[in-house]
Amino acid sequence: MGTKCASCGWELTRPEQFALGDVNSLYCVECTNSDGSLKTFQEVHELITADMVRSQRIDRTEAGKMAEELMLRLPAWAGRRPGTS
Repeated sequence: MGTKCASCGWELTRPEQFALGDVNSLYCVECTNSDGSLKTFQEVHELITADMVRSQRIDRTEAGKMAEELMLRLPAWAGRRPGTS
């Protein structure tokens, strides 16, 4: 293993970190709903923003901008506009 979530970029190293415990999933358990479907852009954006505020202790507005920039470079969101699912 040692792959990254195509939605948030977090490294996935254990089966339980993957959506539905499926190591072939492109997404992590945090970025997906209980049925394995991808959460909306806004939901994932909030998840990443909150993590940045907590782990890096940066301003929420700045964290939100950084989260959006990160997400738009990832396969799940590339080419999408913020605010879309």
